[in-house]
Amino acid sequence: MSLQDKYRFYSAYHQNYYNRIVHIVTVPIICLSTLLLLPKSVGDLLLLAYNLYYNYLDSADGLKWSIFFGMPLWFLRLKLADQISFQSSLGVNILAWLVQVIVGHWIFEKNQPAFLTGLWDSVTVSPLFVMMETEKLLFII
Repeated sequence: MSLQDKYRFYSAYHQNYYNRIVHIVTVPIICLSTLLLLPKSVGDLLLLAYNLYYNYLDSADGLKWSIFFGMPLWFLRLKLADQISFQSSLGVNILAWLVQVIVGHWIFEKNQPAFLTGLWDSVTVSPLFVMMETEKLLFII
């Protein structure tokens, strides 16, 4: 499946403007809090895997994601790892997921989250989708 196919799949569940804004805010929070929950080496491997996967799907968008999301996530994780407890990271992660599902999907979008239909594509494509939606919203990158 190409990047365009994956984008269309994920985008179909995110037609509402406010739901996209909810995801632009919460997906990076989920990514960072997940990294803070993992051992450093596992988090590094996960970020590397995302970078390689996105560059495989599309080198230009993969590079943009690496620069504007991947590297900042890595630096923030390094900076915050000793300052935020496991329990705080877990609480923030759960809260961000709840905001996505309840506010984004149930209230604004009035549909189910994409991960109920395609978990793998949802988890792997959502950070790249957020970068692409932010790019459209801000007309930059």
